[in-house]
Amino acid sequence: MHFFRQFYLTNRFFVALAACVVVLCFGMLFAPLFWIGQAGIFLLISGVIIESIVLFWKKEIVDFERILPAKLSNGDDNKIWFTVRNNSANELNIRLLEDFPEQLQLHDWQKHFTLKPSVTHRLSYSVRPTERGEYNWQSSQLFIETNRFRLVARRCVFPANQTVSCYPSFEQFKELRVSAVISRFNEANGTMIRKIGQSLEFEQIKNYVGGDDFRHINWKASAKQGKLMLNQYQEERSQDIYSVIDLGRNMQQPFNNQTLLDYSINATLALTKAVLGVKDKAGLITYSADKYTIQPPRNNPTQFRKINEQLYNIPTDFQET
Repeated sequence: MHFFRQFYLTNRFFVALAACVVVLCFGMLFAPLFWIGQAGIFLLISGVIIESIVLFWKKEIVDFERILPAKLSNGDDNKIWFTVRNNSANELNIRLLEDFPEQLQLHDWQKHFTLKPSVTHRLSYSVRPTERGEYNWQSSQLFIETNRFRLVARRCVFPANQTVSCYPSFEQFKELRVSAVISRFNEANGTMIRKIGQSLEFEQIKNYVGGDDFRHINWKASAKQGKLMLNQYQEERSQDIYSVIDLGRNMQQPFNNQTLLDYSINATLALTKAVLGVKDKAGLITYSADKYTIQPPRNNPTQFRKINEQLYNIPTDFQET
């Protein structure tokens, strides 16, 4: 019974069988075609027997392992890796079918690849989640064929129950961090400078250029150098920056397979990452019709994780805020 659950005849077999039947029908009029049809059926059955022996000779013809990431990034392409090892001495053609989480709605997905004898391959495919929450992958099915006649396929099922949490988009953080750093460079000469702030912490004396605040001119230094010199102070880095998110009914509107709330959460996390990167304090306020939450602004290393966890599974409601 286990053999028949794994044994499948391919479309190529039925096409060849139909061709043999047509030749046999014409053989009722021309005798030589009848013998040709019989020979074709004999060869077809022989090919099925030979391929069945090759595919079912070993109990475990392939080894398969799916490798999921620690977490998924909402709205981005996430790579799912898997490794397959060919334990036979024949080249195999494989069709992979996955039991995807219901949130992805991938019902007709399949992946084709070829495995050389006694070789391990590491391959991948991409998925793009559009909802936050938990995603559950179940079994993987491999339909295995030899590279000879491809008349028979063996179905191997690899049961697995793997759950991965989908967090707001974090793939954009690296790019935004680079953008925040680039914005602090002087485009004229490519040297990094600090903005002039209003704090009282002195940094250096520099040459006066047009546009500088003349109130900071150092007259003593200017008299010694024979040109205008300016006191430069360190940029103020203790600003409190809040991200405010509406959790009302309007935020459930969809756009490009994601809700407005998802876009707001992604933007909030990106802004929080950039704010913490320049030593400012990041906070969060969420509100709906009858409740609100406040995350006080901090610039410690755990602040981003706290905001991320707070927004990970936050829902909207059906009321007006």
